[in-house]
Amino acid sequence: MSTFSTLAGALTMGTTREFTNPRRRRVPQYKTQSRPGQEPPHPPILFDYFSAQGQGVPIHDFIVLSTNALAQDVLGAHDQVLAGLDVRVMTLRIMWQGYERLKWSRSIPVSSAISRAQLGASVAMQVWSFIEDARDICSGARPEWNLGPGSGITFDDIILLGLYNIYDDIWQVDLAVDASSP
Repeated sequence: MSTFSTLAGALTMGTTREFTNPRRRRVPQYKTQSRPGQEPPHPPILFDYFSAQGQGVPIHDFIVLSTNALAQDVLGAHDQVLAGLDVRVMTLRIMWQGYERLKWSRSIPVSSAISRAQLGASVAMQVWSFIEDARDICSGARPEWNLGPGSGITFDDIILLGLYNIYDDIWQVDLAVDASSP
């Protein structure tokens, strides 16, 4: 029995996304709870295409596509996703099976004016950084979740589903991957 769960199940009262791509699978996460007696101060920030709602956005699209292309393809690309919040820093956590010992988190500068597309690009850069940090660690525990070219999942395989506010400025990154085989 696994101690892992998806963030969507842990943080959105049991609702999960059904993927239309049979090769897509959500990266398992530890159940993450808000502090006792404290609700997350902000609802999840989700990332989807207009044409494929509920499926996420390939993380590399935030790097390779122009702002105009993202605006045409990504649902709410220009939405100011932190509007009304007095936030200057967002601490992103990435949890990945086999790489837990990294205890990976990074703070990124943000403002209440940041758009969904801009935030997606910032998250994409942090995912890249996470993969770089993880490449020297031989996971072994769960080979199906190994990161790196030739040995597992690459940056181009990763899908950004959303960000979940755990508490204060701590946000958990919710990811999926397009596996090489179903």
